[in-house]
Parts: sequence; structure tokens; C-alpha cells
Amino acid sequence: MAGTTWQAAWQQLVQDVADGSGGEWTRAGKRGTARLVFGRVGWWLSSVAFGHRSGGEGWLFAAHQALVEPWAPVITLRQDEYTGDDLPSGGYAPLSDVAADQLAIWIAGPARAHFIDEGAWDWVEAHTIMWEQAPEEVPRTWPALAGLRVIADAGPALPVIDDTLALESGDDPWPEQERSWWEQFRDVAASESRSDQLRWLDARRRETLAALGVPESIIIDVLAEDGG
Repeated sequence: MAGTTWQAAWQQLVQDVADGSGGEWTRAGKRGTARLVFGRVGWWLSSVAFGHRSGGEGWLFAAHQALVEPWAPVITLRQDEYTGDDLPSGGYAPLSDVAADQLAIWIAGPARAHFIDEGAWDWVEAHTIMWEQAPEEVPRTWPALAGLRVIADAGPALPVIDDTLALESGDDPWPEQERSWWEQFRDVAASESRSDQLRWLDARRRETLAALGVPESIIIDVLAEDGG
């Protein structure tokens, strides 16, 4: 990868692996923010990216997250947490050490299995437990419950939204965009119309996916699937 930036090298690596995946994986985004997206995208985004630290060093990571709250990148499985024999785990490593065959092994093995396991979870139940038992200890985890309740038709979103907005303090103000997102969601949720909430969440989901460069061709029409 001499003679090129790590960002351009990563984008090309992602594209090469996506092209060889038989359509199971798609490249989204450009340069250093490029990611491999698994399957088609509904309310959840499953993707693999490169966590850059400095000088082109970093690690591969997988992220499985619901598109029902303001977008913030998460990591749900890091390469250095993986202990299999078929792929070096280690810690930080130069991107030049991540060959196409290693990335292909990562997405076909650890990342793919991780996404399937994560997809089998009852996330409404898991987030409900966190919200009810210790909301102050995990303030950035359980707020997704509001949107998850809507898409699963599993209870009102409004109490969760109110508790989420109550997390903001004068000492730690939120960015205006994040606060506005939750306030708008609250206005829609106050109507108690699930169809209105679904349409609002879907519009925000599509905005997020567009910003991430996810191709329209792999974005599912979640409203049609829900019957709305």
C-alpha cells in the first residue's frame, strides 16, 4: 500500500472484498469511513469498519446497531477481542497488515456469526431491563428502547423519551442536533399514533443511511414490510 494514504487503501480493500462476496456485503461510504455492510438494511445496520488510531494503525471491528436514535458509531466486536486461530487478533496493527484475505475471513467468520447472534436477541427486553433497573448507569444504551418499542409494537415510547431527555444536565449539555432529535420524536410520540412514529423514525433512518453512503439498492422499505 506504499504511495497511497491509508484512507484510500482501506476504501479499495473494502471494495475488493465486497466485489468478491457474491452480493452478501456492500461497500458504503468513502475513504477512511468506508464500511462493509452485511445484507440488506432495515431497522438495524450491521457493518464492519476499520478503527483508525494514528498513522494508519487500528483494528477491524463489527457494529450491530438499531437505527432508532441519533447516529453515533458503536463497536460491538473488536478484532482484538476475537480469539480464533484463523485471524490474528492482537491489538493495533498497520492497515498494510490487513490483507484482503484476512478481511474476507473476518467478515465470513467472526463478524457474520456476531451479526447473526446479535439479531437473535430480544433487544426490547434487554433494553427494558437496563431502563428499569439502572438507568443512570447506562445512559447511552437504553434510550434506543423508545424506538424499539415503536417498531416492535411493544409499548409506548413517550416514557422512555422523557427519561432520555431528563439525562441532559446543565454541566453536560447535549449538541443541539441531538437534543432536537429527541424533542421532535417526543412531539410525534405524544400523538400516540404508531404509524406517525414509524414514518418519522423511517425518515430519520433514511437520513442516517444516506449520510453513511449506504446504497439505496440495499435499503429495505420497512414501512411496506410493516403494512404501513
